Amino acid sequence: MHPVFLFSVLAVGQRSIPWDNVTMALGPESGLVLGGVRQVVPGDVIGDRDFFVSPYSPYAAYVTSPVVEDRPGNVVPETDTDLQMPWYEVVDLRNGQSWKLNFAGQAISALSWATNGRTLFVFTTTESTPNRNVSHQVYAHDLVRRSSEPVTVPNALATDEGVSFSGASYRENGGFPIIATNPGKYKGPIWLAVPSPASGLSWIPWTAPSHDVYGEWRRDKRGYFVCFPPGTSKSYTLDPVTKKVTEAPADQVALLESRAPKGMAMTQVYTPIGVSGAKADMSSLWITAEDKVDALVAPEAESYRVADNWTWVAYSARGGLYVRNMQGVERDFILEQREAIERTKALSRVKQIGTALQIYAADHDDGVPPVGSVRDALEPYLKNSDMFEGFVYTFKGNNLNNVDNPSQAEVGYIPVPGGRAVVFADGHAKIVPNPA
Repeated sequence: MHPVFLFSVLAVGQRSIPWDNVTMALGPESGLVLGGVRQVVPGDVIGDRDFFVSPYSPYAAYVTSPVVEDRPGNVVPETDTDLQMPWYEVVDLRNGQSWKLNFAGQAISALSWATNGRTLFVFTTTESTPNRNVSHQVYAHDLVRRSSEPVTVPNALATDEGVSFSGASYRENGGFPIIATNPGKYKGPIWLAVPSPASGLSWIPWTAPSHDVYGEWRRDKRGYFVCFPPGTSKSYTLDPVTKKVTEAPADQVALLESRAPKGMAMTQVYTPIGVSGAKADMSSLWITAEDKVDALVAPEAESYRVADNWTWVAYSARGGLYVRNMQGVERDFILEQREAIERTKALSRVKQIGTALQIYAADHDDGVPPVGSVRDALEPYLKNSDMFEGFVYTFKGNNLNNVDNPSQAEVGYIPVPGGRAVVFADGHAKIVPNPA
């Protein structure tokens, strides 16, 4: 992997990107620029993979910690693990503002992001005491107003304790969820939740071959695919207009996938490490590209989610949630920036070599080292020997004091795209273009 880093303000088209520590990746047809890292949730707050990012808008929900929530007039025993409820919060990835999803006495069992980018559907379960009756409710949470409204639930789902909701997860952040029932307690149909302008959700019963299913919206937001676990080839699609479920050929299944630039992918790279004698893996997050000009997104990332339009990536690390903006650019722009970076770095290196030569000459009566020992002689005057990589020493004399025109006398150069980074006997350096 060969990461490329920028440390400046970039001008992309007619817009400038005032990002610090800008990183670039280069694909076969286009490039990608990443902005600096922003922490939107403090460390040690969220657990491993306990965050759910919307593919349609810059919001995320995350679990803070499991707690035992007291109900009015009732003390819940701490040993009753069935009543432990995780706290969920929602955060705006643009500014880091967060708020709690609060449904008194109700445990949140599933979340699902609406394709309109503004609504988060929240599925809750309530268990009353002492008879332990179970009821289920669904809320439409407005992410802009930060308020929730109940959504009508079919009677068959509202009070059956065998019902379980499958919605968003850290990897499958699909649109509306499938509502599956527990076959051990309830042999009825699976209920599919479909967007409805009138009620927010429309519920469609489906007698499926199995209760172990999950689904996501296709990119066109019309067909709802229901896919079975690995090892089976069958999948089904729901048409939200006709309300019909039909079997789909395996080669036509198209789940919601990120629109990554061609030849690029977000990839986790696992590196074995030793911790107190034990073996473990640490994962870093990269944008990998076919041209092998990759970009390091995060040196440590437990899990991640990329926006559907690849404008940002969110990832968790050490209990915190982080975001980096992304901007697609033309391939030629990336190539030009890479060449500019090479020229800038080479110019800096030859200037430091020139300064080292000036100090060496002052210590040796204006004498310069012999051609074959320049590197060994100047290394003590430099921070590291890598400065000499690619450097060609061209000075013909043995004393700087005997040079007639030091500003024109070449000491050496490093080849760069379109020319050479040259340092002169007086210590100044410049880019000399190749002859036309």
